[in-house]
Amino acid sequence: MKRFRCIIPKLETRNSREIFMLFSAMNLMGYNEENNPRGMSDERKRVRNVLRAYDWRNKYPRLASVIKKHHPWYLVRWILLKDKRLSDLERFAQEKDVQKQWNELKIRFKQKTKKIATIFERETNRLITFIGTPPKQLKKIILIVNPLDAYWRGYAFNIKGTGYIIVGPEAEKNGGRLIRHELLHLFTPTIQISKNIIVDQRHRRLIAQGYGSNSAIKNEYVVRSLNLLYQRGILKKNISQAIKNEENDFPHIRKVMQIIMVKLKRGVR
Repeated sequence: MKRFRCIIPKLETRNSREIFMLFSAMNLMGYNEENNPRGMSDERKRVRNVLRAYDWRNKYPRLASVIKKHHPWYLVRWILLKDKRLSDLERFAQEKDVQKQWNELKIRFKQKTKKIATIFERETNRLITFIGTPPKQLKKIILIVNPLDAYWRGYAFNIKGTGYIIVGPEAEKNGGRLIRHELLHLFTPTIQISKNIIVDQRHRRLIAQGYGSNSAIKNEYVVRSLNLLYQRGILKKNISQAIKNEENDFPHIRKVMQIIMVKLKRGVR
């Protein structure tokens, strides 16, 4: 496989008050998604239990309406962009009991972030070695740990040259797979495939779940294919069962893997 001269972006971690406030509001206004059989994280349970006595939806109807209508991906992006559609969030954040929860939990959040910072750095360096130089405009990557989300939920954004990786509780588990998955989303612009390759009616369910469009599904194919190739090439794992598992939702994953393998070997991205 051809290797590239690597330019490693600056890596940072951040304890985000804004993300905490957003997900506090979401949890108190109807966001109940969870994908871990053990249930929600301790921090998430605490915020929901301590603040649930208030009728937040009636007190902040406009904020509640935005949260109800939009997928968390959009809400997180709007926070990073300081979008006015979430202008009521700062008023919510000024509530005395909401502020108290932030002040009591932010040290714990910082500790969790420090715990996975080494994995974040390791996975970034390994991926750059495996794939090659990330997009030129990506100058910095910031990791934000968010224990108020579902366990295996993550988001990735490139905003004006700064990459943001936001991950749910215990992102250090499974060898940092969630972190790696979101990092790959930042690197996908360097590897392109035709959308026609993966057009399939079976993807309607994924679109309904929040993937949004065929373009988003195409990017997900690239990310998941790269992750499988990484596991086989770097981690030396047998990925036969992992491929079968991916085929349940992404039936053309083998085809995309073959295309990407060729591109990586040729250095064409």
